[in-house]
Amino acid sequence: MRLSQHLPLTPAAWAKIPAILETFDRGYAFALWVDSDAIYVDSDANPLDLVREGKDLYLVRHKTPTKLSPNCGVMLFRNSDWSRSFLQKLWNMARYIDHNWWEQAALIHCLCAPEFEEEGIGCEPDAVAQSKVEWIDKRWNNIPYAFHVDSKTCCPVIRHYAGEGHQIREEEMRLDLAIMEKKARWKPGNLLTRFKRVLRTRHVAKVESRWGGWIHFGLEALGWRGPLPR
Repeated sequence: MRLSQHLPLTPAAWAKIPAILETFDRGYAFALWVDSDAIYVDSDANPLDLVREGKDLYLVRHKTPTKLSPNCGVMLFRNSDWSRSFLQKLWNMARYIDHNWWEQAALIHCLCAPEFEEEGIGCEPDAVAQSKVEWIDKRWNNIPYAFHVDSKTCCPVIRHYAGEGHQIREEEMRLDLAIMEKKARWKPGNLLTRFKRVLRTRHVAKVESRWGGWIHFGLEALGWRGPLPR
């Protein structure tokens, strides 16, 4: 029975697991998952450039004040027996179906990060799983407005609006798309919109240390692509 037949019984975040497995069934060597609140902003970046021998799962982990947190919003899986088995294992972890972090809690459990015990996440040491994971640069899963998360990077590939409301996500992703299509260059309104978002953040107290991020948001809103000028 296909896992997707059980989807009505699970929160939507779990849908990525059967989607990836069904991509494997179609014969693809790799499957790249990107959450619906994330957008590819650097079309020149090729995820296959991340591939390393012996590594089957590629994802970002973000540094918070107390943890290194894996994020399932962007994942590259190799089509392998281990990947299929690991995804099936995540799917079967019913204890996390309604956890606040859903499938991400299951993944943290399998990769064994004891510091997440306070979040109600267990720890199952799995040396094979840990050896199969490649932690990739945070530009592949950039969370621009979460100032409690160290996601600062000079040139994001995928921008992820995790934790934001639907309206903000839609507005930001439309703006990202317009910039990519070079339809929004040198429009002051775009600069103002991005700065309003930064000012709106719940973590204004940490903004003083993030001037580089502010400047880059502004330059990008005006059409700048690439690292900050020196």
